[in-house]
Formats: sequence, structure tokens, C-alpha cells
Amino acid sequence: MENKTIHADLTVAEVQDRWPQTIIVFRDHAAACVGCDLAPFCTLTEAAVEFQLEIDRLLADLQASIEP
Repeated sequence: MENKTIHADLTVAEVQDRWPQTIIVFRDHAAACVGCDLAPFCTLTEAAVEFQLEIDRLLADLQASIEP
């Protein structure tokens, strides 16, 4: 069974590749992560810092987008 929990140490690319429906969350948060060359190397924590987002809110919104 696939792990369906998004955590702060995943890279942006891992999240977007596993759960494409999360792309809209990055756009909603005005995070320029979609199509970014650094996405394979940047963790969600690093993206949150870069775009001045609250990591807990970002994680919750990403998680909500993958739940049925």
C-alpha cells in the first residue's frame, strides 16, 4: 500500500509526481514550484521558507488535496 502522508522532508517534485492534484495547492499559495528546475532538490520545508509560507498550513492543504 502506498504511503499517503505528505511530510515536510519530501521534495516538491516527489509530491507533484506522486499526487499531481497537489499542483493547484502550490499555485493557490503563489509558490512558483510548478515547473521549477529546483523542485527535485527542494523540500517542502525549503519551499515554505522561500515563499514565506507557514509549513503546517502548506502540509495541511497538500494533504487535504490528496484525500478522497
